[in-house]
Amino acid sequence: MEAVASAVGRHCTVFYNGGQTAINSLFLVYCCSYAGISESEATTYFGLYMLAFLLGRWIGTGLMIRFRPQDMLLVYALVNILLCAVVAVCGGWIGLYAMLGISFFMSIMYPTSFIGTERFGQSDEKWLCFLVMSIVGNACLPQFTAYLMHVNEQMYHLAYVVPMVCFLFCAYYGWRGYKVLD
Repeated sequence: MEAVASAVGRHCTVFYNGGQTAINSLFLVYCCSYAGISESEATTYFGLYMLAFLLGRWIGTGLMIRFRPQDMLLVYALVNILLCAVVAVCGGWIGLYAMLGISFFMSIMYPTSFIGTERFGQSDEKWLCFLVMSIVGNACLPQFTAYLMHVNEQMYHLAYVVPMVCFLFCAYYGWRGYKVLD
């Protein structure tokens, strides 16, 4: 059963990386093409987006002193699922502000996706090899999200269901997937 928990952990990093990169890489496209703002204003919003990530990391790190990392991962992933749903349903400026919130709540998700790995014993080396391969999420999921955005530009915001599904997988990992089952 150790292999089950290990596989869930590896996939959590694949999905998290893909979801984060999809949102990060398409943020400026979203701002300029779909929220209707200029490039210079969009870069200002991207600065706010990155500032939200930084603040989220600082605050999240402080909260981890008080709360278990898996609980933080679960809560942050659930909030991101809701925020992605807001982007998918509303789009436009409301979606833009929701993405600023997504940035804040993505901040601690990557480091907390490693919880439970210390219990895998001799399989650490194998787990780390798969961790390096988790970049596959970065290679595939942003392109799929962009494809969905451009295939029907009137319904572009529905493409944010892809990162929402990624965060759903991370929520499961924070809830149960990090446990090594006997």
